[in-house]
Amino acid sequence: MEKVLKSLMAGAVDLHLHATFEGRPRRQNMLEVARDASAAGMRGLVFKSNDESTVGSANLVNSLVEGVQTFGGIVLNHAVGGLNIHAAKAALSMGGKIVWMPCFDSAWTLKKVMEEEAGGGAKIYRKLIDPNGKGAGISILKGGLNGSEVLPEVREIIALVAAKGAILDTSHLSPRESLILVREARKAGLERILISHVNSDLIAATVEEQKELARAGAFLMYTFAQCLPSPWRDSQPLQTVISMIKEVGPEHGVLATDLGMFNYPPPVEGLRMFLAGLFMGGIKEGDLERMVKINPAFLLNL
Repeated sequence: MEKVLKSLMAGAVDLHLHATFEGRPRRQNMLEVARDASAAGMRGLVFKSNDESTVGSANLVNSLVEGVQTFGGIVLNHAVGGLNIHAAKAALSMGGKIVWMPCFDSAWTLKKVMEEEAGGGAKIYRKLIDPNGKGAGISILKGGLNGSEVLPEVREIIALVAAKGAILDTSHLSPRESLILVREARKAGLERILISHVNSDLIAATVEEQKELARAGAFLMYTFAQCLPSPWRDSQPLQTVISMIKEVGPEHGVLATDLGMFNYPPPVEGLRMFLAGLFMGGIKEGDLERMVKINPAFLLNL
């Protein structure tokens, strides 16, 4: 087991993690995470902030830590002007590798979180969201969540991402919005499209929806944070993630941690734990290699 895990961690990429400095307390800063990743032999890290671009910070970390590449991007939340073409262009021009659609400010997130029956990973975000300050939330569709056509500014953002060979990430969009976005992006020639934490009950994508997203050309990210103990929700059984991967297939799968909070292990250790659990649960070593090395390397154009 130890030999397998060392082999899997060597050259691994975590496409989704959080570190200070951002608006919510985080367990480690970017330098600390990068040093851990370098010591583990990892190839790359992608830092996400809900509040600002991480491109400049990731570039700085690269000048201070050897042995691992760190990357940043921008989340199109209200803090950067929402679906802001200029903010996306600036982040990409600085070397940003990923543009995320809105997360906490998305219309789908607000709908899921504020529903009375919301539970699990949806309910906990009530602590982080002030619905009175965010209006109805941001949808990528004309007419909101029930629309069927992407907004003109979204088309422009797709074109910018495609021109740079970067990643378009659906972030906290609904499965329906994500599918419309994926099809629109594929028509525009964009190859690198990612569905964040598709196993999260905040996204609430069924296995059939996951299969449809994969068939449309998206990569599906399965994250570990949802499987860890939390004071606000029940943990998702790791077996649920294993079943999803087996049903949908690893060909378009990506593994990431979404770690950074104080009640979770450090991101690099969390990735090792995730890989160990998946391997012990029956996911083949070769399939894990594809999801933690090959597919992320393609998405980052490494």
